[in-house]
Amino acid sequence: MCVSQNGKLILGSEGFELDDCKETRFYIYKSENDIDIDFNIKLKQGKYNDEMISPSIYIQTHETKKPDISQLIGLKLSVEGIEDSLEREDMFYIYEHEPMERYSLTILEISSDMVHIQMEGTVVVDGYADPYETENFYGDFWLYVQQN
Repeated sequence: MCVSQNGKLILGSEGFELDDCKETRFYIYKSENDIDIDFNIKLKQGKYNDEMISPSIYIQTHETKKPDISQLIGLKLSVEGIEDSLEREDMFYIYEHEPMERYSLTILEISSDMVHIQMEGTVVVDGYADPYETENFYGDFWLYVQQN
């Protein structure tokens, strides 16, 4: 089932549109005391470094320490360092799964079953290179919220 989601990722100087029919979701997990979030973002195929790729972003669970969904608006979360990204298993798929050197995300708005987020950071684009190669990215997305 396709849900009306939208957004765009800028990787270096290339843009990729959100593929709203491919497992893209923003998950909210409510416990008795607080809320955790994670999400998956799948993007449509586009050209990067003279190759066609379909990037994806996988952000594992962030504990927000917020007791109510309305308190997520304006929340900023970040991971500073490739070691933290690897430990959390946050991944950015370009040619294969690569860690993020750093990223931050901000929840801008939540309306019924949609969330508006922005992300920016630096991702490893070639982990085999010595030293590994990185690229900056920026994303602005409206994602379907699935509550568990």
